Amino acid sequence: MTTDSAIAAAWRVPSVMFAALIIGSIAMGSVSSAQTILTRKVIGGGGGTTASSGHIVRGTISQTAVGRLTHGAGDRHDAGFWYWAYQPEVVARVSIPHLQAQVGTRLSVPITLSITAARTPFLPRAFHARIRFNRTVLHQVGNTPPCDASSGWCVIEINGTATAEGTIATMDFVTALGDSEATPIAIEEFTWAQKGEERIATAREDGELLLLGVCRQGGQVRLIRSGEFASRLRVWPNPASNRTTLEFVAAESGPIAIRLVDMYGNDVAKLVATDVEAERQYSTEVDLDAIPSGSYTVVYSTPTQMLTQHLIITQ
Repeated sequence: MTTDSAIAAAWRVPSVMFAALIIGSIAMGSVSSAQTILTRKVIGGGGGTTASSGHIVRGTISQTAVGRLTHGAGDRHDAGFWYWAYQPEVVARVSIPHLQAQVGTRLSVPITLSITAARTPFLPRAFHARIRFNRTVLHQVGNTPPCDASSGWCVIEINGTATAEGTIATMDFVTALGDSEATPIAIEEFTWAQKGEERIATAREDGELLLLGVCRQGGQVRLIRSGEFASRLRVWPNPASNRTTLEFVAAESGPIAIRLVDMYGNDVAKLVATDVEAERQYSTEVDLDAIPSGSYTVVYSTPTQMLTQHLIITQ
């Protein structure tokens, strides 16, 4: 075939194939700078799935246009080569309730599940949750996972399996009078075990705990106060075995009491009961031989303040 014949044959190629040749030429970088290149949002030709909190983007080897998952959207064919918008196969809501309790109350806080739509079998299903709360207000007890509470905030990781709607996990706490009258119980993260490329939409609803009976004595707020005249409490070593030392400074002169409380909110021992002078540091050693191993709370109280400190005893 002559050169002129080859050129004439090329112009007879269907327009769709010609467009594909142009796109391939763009990808190979062989188009001259004088041509106009249209920028399109595409996924790589290798295919796969990309997800964020609000969208799922899909691509295939033969299909570089993307499908964006938006809850409530229907199927569309009006953009790119093929454009599909899918409804999720499952819509689930995970929530923690808003609670109120007195100081020293033991609480079982549920994590509940409700499913508003499920086009495919969904349960049983493994899950992972990350929960955040104020560690000075809520102390974990029972099987509730521990955490690093050095910042005052506690983040715990919970793994489980949901077999039905309703309560899928519980967290056990004892309430304490900390540096706030309330704390959020926030679901920072919640993920389901995936089976293939399922599309699962999960809504999270945070909970909250409000302490009752906090502002009841003399019109003063009974909280841990910060600043020059704050009461202070230190317990060391912690964990402890047969003995521990209590160091404390009172913000005001008068009576103070320090007691040991178990995970159920019951008084286990009265450690200190005396009168003190304001802003003076006191130290006393406490015998723990008669206290069984476990997780406890040291409660320091004055007529207007209360401080708490977690203590682990290992005999």
